[in-house]
Amino acid sequence: MNRPIRAVLVAAIATLTVAAASAQDVRSSYEEFIRQRQQAYQEYIDSRNAEYIRYMRERWTAAEERPAVEAESQPAPPIPATPPDEEPPAPRAVPVAEVVEPVAPAPEPVVEPDIPAAVGPAAGEGNLIPDTDAALQGGSAPTIRPDVPADPAAGRGGAPQLRPDGGNILAGGESGQLPTLRPEGGNVGGDNLSSVLGSDAPAAPVKPAVPDAGPAAPVRPAAPVTAPSAPAQPALPSAPAVTPAAPAVPAADEVAADRGGAMRGGSKLKGPQQRFTFVGTEYAVLTVQGSKPRLRDVSEGSVATLWESFSAPAYRTVTEECLRLRDQLRLDDWGYLKMLEFLASAWYDGAANEAVLLQTFLMAQSGYKVRIARTGQRLVLLVPASGMLYGYRYLELGGEKFFVVGNLPASGGYYVFNRAFPGERLLALRPSVPALPERKVAPRHLVSKRYPELQADVVVDRSLIDYYNLFPCCDVAVYQIPSVGATVRQSLYSALQQALSGRSETEAADMLLNFVQTAFPYATDDEQFGYERPLFAEETLFYPACDCEDRAVLYSLLVRELLGLDVVLLEYPGHVAAAVCFKGEAPGDYVVVRGKRYTVCDPTYIGAGIGRTMPGMDNASVEVLMR
Repeated sequence: MNRPIRAVLVAAIATLTVAAASAQDVRSSYEEFIRQRQQAYQEYIDSRNAEYIRYMRERWTAAEERPAVEAESQPAPPIPATPPDEEPPAPRAVPVAEVVEPVAPAPEPVVEPDIPAAVGPAAGEGNLIPDTDAALQGGSAPTIRPDVPADPAAGRGGAPQLRPDGGNILAGGESGQLPTLRPEGGNVGGDNLSSVLGSDAPAAPVKPAVPDAGPAAPVRPAAPVTAPSAPAQPALPSAPAVTPAAPAVPAADEVAADRGGAMRGGSKLKGPQQRFTFVGTEYAVLTVQGSKPRLRDVSEGSVATLWESFSAPAYRTVTEECLRLRDQLRLDDWGYLKMLEFLASAWYDGAANEAVLLQTFLMAQSGYKVRIARTGQRLVLLVPASGMLYGYRYLELGGEKFFVVGNLPASGGYYVFNRAFPGERLLALRPSVPALPERKVAPRHLVSKRYPELQADVVVDRSLIDYYNLFPCCDVAVYQIPSVGATVRQSLYSALQQALSGRSETEAADMLLNFVQTAFPYATDDEQFGYERPLFAEETLFYPACDCEDRAVLYSLLVRELLGLDVVLLEYPGHVAAAVCFKGEAPGDYVVVRGKRYTVCDPTYIGAGIGRTMPGMDNASVEVLMR
């Protein structure tokens, strides 16, 4: 070999060797840095837990229960006969009474910390990080949110103010977001590491992701009532071609065949395990060695002693496993609350008071705002939320509604431990599409009466139906937030897209409007369920019938995801419709929201096209429900 070339190769090999050694040093330094910060944070949390327990032993505050607010069960509006086939109506503005914003809690004020302390993922609101190695892939680095209290004995007013953003950061006083420790620094999100730690922090090494694997999900057939097929009618002539927008598949559908398999059956867990069933599937989390501590009674001292047992290092792993499972299944805040309820019930096997306290502890350690209360010989969990929970009794504490969840007593007075845990934040009513193992039901044939080419054999995921069945009755605006699961996308969206291809946006919206108007039988919630119950879009495709708000939610989702157009809900007195923001001109009634024109589209005014308001609603001032 030529001597100069040999010298170059030797120099290159030497450089690569030095670089590899340097990279290893950086990795070691980074891991040690994270370990030290996690240890510092845990020491702080231990001190805060000790203080929390001390206050728990003091006499709790008396409080009175308030009766549940029931959702209004409106009589069905008089649905008129199919309107006459006439010229499109002239544009006409409809007055807007109020614009209702999304039902997410307002963000807490951001206060920069002084010293980094912990690594943790953002909790709730659907912003869950699925990849346990995300911190080491060069994207979102771990958010380290440190602070050390100037005076640990200063009480809740003296707690450090830490950022309540994607790092699950501690915050003083009554609000914030609790950091959650993660072994190996996984499941993290938030700011770039260097911007948080400064130039002194070592760079994060790159670590490849490990894909999930596991057995296939079980299938449980269930056949909903099939809507009758309409006789074929000729399609309307097509307008200038517009290709429907391809819907963006949410992260919840981008999962491996075994979604949640890493925590199921215990195959990947080492050590004692607690198994529990949640939405038709068995899961497992690591448990503690030996017998599980019990309550002597429901007095302040007994409750504080059990909370102190839960604060031991052995239970720290339980919280971490629960949060990891939450992130892996992409549960929203309410779904996580319910998952912990099933876990705690299995953990204590029928001992309701211990199960409630364990659920409360795990919620508090996970960063959620909760309270524990005693009524008679029962312990109950109190949870505030970002919106009204209809049908739930509640206590007013400091002007805030705390809903009574689980282990419900008949009635009576309460004694409440009304003290904030560091870093707590409000439970957000932002339902997600969780990544649960699929359980497909039998297909349901749906067809538009006016446009018979718009039809599909829809297959629904029973796991999602069971999951949404756990969700409380909320304001209608909440139900338009989530999309549908992968099973519905595959069976419904592809068929509708094919039929809509080449249509103008107004014609495509009109076709979808008739599809929702005529493919589903109409029935009020009282007629179908015996009580008021708005449905998510996935549920509307499953249950035999639906009413006005269910149709409006489904129609708005189809227009948004198939046509790529913005949609809002319109709430009249006793009635709900939708309105679409077309890019071009559209006929008929409209509302103006923030300078944009949204044309009325009513999925319950059977046979009416876009721009037509149901008679009796014409002169009503409507509320606009934003997504």
